[in-house]
Amino acid sequence: MVVVALSAGRSVEASSPEAAQDFDAAWTFIRDHYCFFPDGPAAWNEARSALRPRAIAATTKTQTIRVLEDLLDQLADPHAHLRVNLASSHRLIPHDVWGSRSPDGLLLEAVRSGSRAQAAGVRPGDVVIAINGRPALEVADAVRPKHSPRSDAVLDQWSALIALAGRHDTPRMWRVRSGDVERVVDVDHASAPRAEEAPLVSAEELSDAVGLIRIRSFADPTVVPLFDAALDRFLHKAVLIVDVRDNHGGDTAIARPIMGRFIDRRKPYALMRRREGDGLGRPWTEYVEPRGPQYPGRVAVLVDRFSASMAEGFAMGMRTIAGATLVGTKMAGLGAAVAVLTLPNSGYRLQISAEPVYTVEDRPRWTLEPDILVSLQQLRSSEDAILETALRWARQAAAPKDLPAPKDL
Repeated sequence: MVVVALSAGRSVEASSPEAAQDFDAAWTFIRDHYCFFPDGPAAWNEARSALRPRAIAATTKTQTIRVLEDLLDQLADPHAHLRVNLASSHRLIPHDVWGSRSPDGLLLEAVRSGSRAQAAGVRPGDVVIAINGRPALEVADAVRPKHSPRSDAVLDQWSALIALAGRHDTPRMWRVRSGDVERVVDVDHASAPRAEEAPLVSAEELSDAVGLIRIRSFADPTVVPLFDAALDRFLHKAVLIVDVRDNHGGDTAIARPIMGRFIDRRKPYALMRRREGDGLGRPWTEYVEPRGPQYPGRVAVLVDRFSASMAEGFAMGMRTIAGATLVGTKMAGLGAAVAVLTLPNSGYRLQISAEPVYTVEDRPRWTLEPDILVSLQQLRSSEDAILETALRWARQAAAPKDLPAPKDL
């Protein structure tokens, strides 16, 4: 994720009460900078007409935050949200499961490793048929944005994820169907390891030929030297597996130096655009600079539905510059760098998708799929089907051959 600070531009009806002024600033900022309006920003007017009366009437912090949240929710975009929340706000997505609508409820396609959902025993392929006593599809319909310019497919997916994530102050009780068996699952009281206890970077020697490096985040500058130390252990391995599953992303300033360890010359890794008028402007090219010593072997990158934002950009870039093989499932689909606005009265900050990212062949990042796709059935039948699939690939990739020596740059 790249954070771009932008101004709100010319707002409307600036003489409104303070909450309405903040609403106007947010609405205008989105109108002028949001990059995923399918038919241009004109359709954004409906959200203003429907929600602005609530902003005018808002007299409390809770009312102000709620109407701003509802405005941003009309974008149905996990990258678009306030950076402040209420106890009653919905959790950010993707949270601990990935699911989509099915005839009977919400089909779980992925469960985050180490999450409370996993600890509670839910698995990919289970169907959540009720949430806190209400039919799951009814819960998803209730949170589906009513004044959104986005497509029905986007709204259906977003509302399914929001329904499954729930709200911060409301424990989730799910009725889950697994095959022919139904059971009630107390999701949020299951014991799970704390995420902050996992190291930012970890390394494991899987065999004489294969090394594994896990990167949990691209948000902390210490990730770069930690990765360097791990990679230096594995420079003579035939195959390296880099795991960016359950990685929420971070900053290109951290991801690019890591990618630089896999090339011997400057290479393009992405195209980007931003809004110009009602559409998007011409693309510009983002590059990675080499940083040695270079790893010379074969590379696989593990991805899943919880590989988000810069983690997706890293996987895309590694495929482009290093010929990496992506193994896993589709990713979170967060396809743009964000722009951030500080509202004039409350001081609340919000972010939106502003600069969409593409491969060097101009394919949208949010449509990328792995080279080796791990199926729902495989995920359901194994504790770590993605790593097992990568190891099968690695055994073939590490077949005896003369490997070039590491290159010092």
